[in-house]
Amino acid sequence: MADMTRGERTVQLFAKVISNPGKKFTVTDLMNAFNIPDEERRNVQRDMRFLSEMDGGRYITVENEGRTSVYRSALPNAERLLFSWVVSFSDVARVIKPVSLRKWLKEYAEYLMENYG
Repeated sequence: MADMTRGERTVQLFAKVISNPGKKFTVTDLMNAFNIPDEERRNVQRDMRFLSEMDGGRYITVENEGRTSVYRSALPNAERLLFSWVVSFSDVARVIKPVSLRKWLKEYAEYLMENYG
């Protein structure tokens, strides 16, 4: 998935973490899950920092285990939600601007909190 856009990658990371509330993920775990090359590590770290800081960690939390950051879902019931929107999002991500991506993620996360949190 080296040709994934930033928007696609961010949404995929968001979906992976919140849809697995019982699991903890390192950046390496997430990169392996999506076959993201090592050259993209800083970008994935930046994306995860953005996601974990969104609304003060309301949707994704970060914990430090030594020097390693570990991410987990802050939405305990999100695994009941189907993430079919992620598959179709790849078509939409090509036309979404980064600012609107942030707004879209925030609105979707708020929806999740209201319905599954």
